[in-house]
Amino acid sequence: MSRAESLHRLQQLDTELDAARRRGKEIDTLLKGTPALQHARDEHARAEVEWKAASTVLKDLEDSLRAIDDKVQGEEQRLYTGAIHSPKEMLDVEHEVAALKKRRAGMDDALMAAMERVEQARADLAACKAAHDHAERNFNADNVHLREEWDRMVVSVRAKLEQRQALSAALPKADLDLYTALRNKKTNGVAVAVIKAGACSQCGTAASSQQVQQARTGSTPALCSNCGRVLYAT
Repeated sequence: MSRAESLHRLQQLDTELDAARRRGKEIDTLLKGTPALQHARDEHARAEVEWKAASTVLKDLEDSLRAIDDKVQGEEQRLYTGAIHSPKEMLDVEHEVAALKKRRAGMDDALMAAMERVEQARADLAACKAAHDHAERNFNADNVHLREEWDRMVVSVRAKLEQRQALSAALPKADLDLYTALRNKKTNGVAVAVIKAGACSQCGTAASSQQVQQARTGSTPALCSNCGRVLYAT
């Protein structure tokens, strides 16, 4: 394999790897989901947030009511067991117990509303989860071919990377440096152009007979006089 042919083969591998990377990004984007699937995910997440918020409000109310009940029970026990001997203190405790019971009665409506909110949020969450699961199953079934393509591409890319490493190691450092510099410079990543119909396949500039011969069997790379790419001729 001539030096130009080796560089051409390296270019072919890099072009194939570039295409695989682009396709990989496309597949990755496609596998992230459709707008419909994303909507199902968002609704599921929203319903879960609402259920957790409603549950937190209910728990806080229940904790407050439990604290009031404990306080009432404790104070009434003091009243009924004769633990309080001062008439003034007894009157104060009776007033406090009455206030606590009034406060508790006023919280019953809030408790019922909180319980209803939790039940509604739980039902909404169940419905959204079912819709999300259904959308995920359908999406996965519809995209089996994409996952299979991804798996095949991973195997192919690994093989090409191994070939590229071996080919790069066999190239003269000067050739590899030239190729790398040109590849980084060109927007399409093409550093090696094939001579087709006597002209550079990338810019269309005609190649001289000397350039064609050098591109075919030369000891040093032939460069296009216009775009500066390495020329390769079969």
